Amino acid sequence: MAYTDGYTSGEDMAFASRVAEHTGIAHTVDMGADEQLPFSFPAGQPTGVEPVLEAAMFAMDASYLHPVRGLPLHLTGHGGDIVLDSSSACWVRLLQDGRRRQAHRQVVAFARLRNTAPGPYWKALKEAAVLGRAGALERAAKALERGPITPQAAVAGWSWCRLGAGASWLTGYGRHQVAALLRQAARDQQPEDTDEFDQWAALRSVGASARGWAPYGQALGIRPVYPYLDNQVVRAAFAVPALARRGLVAYKPLLRAALPQLPDWLTSRRSKGSFTAQHIAGFARHQGRLDELTASSPLAAGGLIDPAAVRTSLAQAARGQSATVIADLHQLIVTCWWLTGQTTRREVAAC
Repeated sequence: MAYTDGYTSGEDMAFASRVAEHTGIAHTVDMGADEQLPFSFPAGQPTGVEPVLEAAMFAMDASYLHPVRGLPLHLTGHGGDIVLDSSSACWVRLLQDGRRRQAHRQVVAFARLRNTAPGPYWKALKEAAVLGRAGALERAAKALERGPITPQAAVAGWSWCRLGAGASWLTGYGRHQVAALLRQAARDQQPEDTDEFDQWAALRSVGASARGWAPYGQALGIRPVYPYLDNQVVRAAFAVPALARRGLVAYKPLLRAALPQLPDWLTSRRSKGSFTAQHIAGFARHQGRLDELTASSPLAAGGLIDPAAVRTSLAQAARGQSATVIADLHQLIVTCWWLTGQTTRREVAAC
């Protein structure tokens, strides 16, 4: 199955068609419309017991997954990027182990493949190795306590904690509350080796997403199965060092090693599908409603976020002027929508 609309990359659709042709499976294409754009939150959409990013895509999922409604099982690829690949945290681990030259070679090769300057990327990784987890969280807490945060384009490269655009929407009270939470997190027992910490943190995040999507799957008549989250698959993949799973040229090198019969055009692909254009269009289509949602949310009512600051960022994103805030806006909007639903549910129950 594939989803397409007026914002979908032609390269993604061509690749999906090629995969279907190579495997000899039926290729069902769902043609989406503006009604399926993110952040529509149609009436009757379940809220579930926890916020989940996929909530913003419910209308798209309802359309895209309709062909598998009622089937006994629906296999998904969630978690594949984590167990078959790894992040640049593995290069920070090289620095932690004193293997500076090897780390630098990896960073330079990675930057050259993407025609970017390696300097800022290398600097970010060195900072992560020097600060450590507790140091990075403490630095973020101090930055919040000093005063308002100005949203900046994030430098590519792994970090223990990076203050994104969301930090710029916090009130003074909100900044101090988040700073306290960061210091509390710094005292938690977590792996200090970056590659180990990152892979388990990413896996927990995907697992939480799968758990949170369960009410949506039930509402849509879908029974998802997550083979990449299976305990045996995770143990087998994580038994391979993260550095060996980190691909520069090869697309998921562990996949290529496990299934050498796969064609080179598949395993050497370095691009990845994105819904950025759909998000921007969704912000524009639902801008007024989303403004109202964040301004009336418990986060605003509790004095944690500044609705005017959010409104400015949302307007910029809706015009396509600030792609760096899209991920943070996505998280905030879903959280506000979920919290509002929980508040409404409690009010109805009280009546």
